[in-house]
Amino acid sequence: MGSMKLSESELQKAIIGRAQFLGWKVMHPLPGQTRDGWATTTQGDGKGYPDLTLVRERFIWVELKAEGKYLTVEQKLWRDWIIAAGGEWYCWKPLDWFNGTVDAVLGVKLEPIHLPLPEDSRWDRILLACDGDTEQAQRIYSVLERGEAPLA
Repeated sequence: MGSMKLSESELQKAIIGRAQFLGWKVMHPLPGQTRDGWATTTQGDGKGYPDLTLVRERFIWVELKAEGKYLTVEQKLWRDWIIAAGGEWYCWKPLDWFNGTVDAVLGVKLEPIHLPLPEDSRWDRILLACDGDTEQAQRIYSVLERGEAPLA
């Protein structure tokens, strides 16, 4: 997992492992052999149901997609139904694993980075892009200062 590319299957395994390590209960429906071939068999309105259902102090539903893949009509309907009912729904791609989004939702506490706050317009732009989250802005600023990523 050192590269920035993960298949949907690799992403799923990584997220399930992290979630279980953090105390989440995770459910993922698996396909099975039917008389017509392999299918994820369900009863009722299962077509398009999210890949993962997680529960700890709250319920979350997650659809996983490889880069360049998009939600089907049925997946969008499940998303809309879950959100309309007050549920927490996400669509995660490999980038969400690498940029900390998954960890943030699952409740991983990242070590704060304490840097002196810079006094330049680049800092202001980064802070604005981070919606005022100074810890996130400090992380991004420190990466840019080390020259690990181009400044946009």
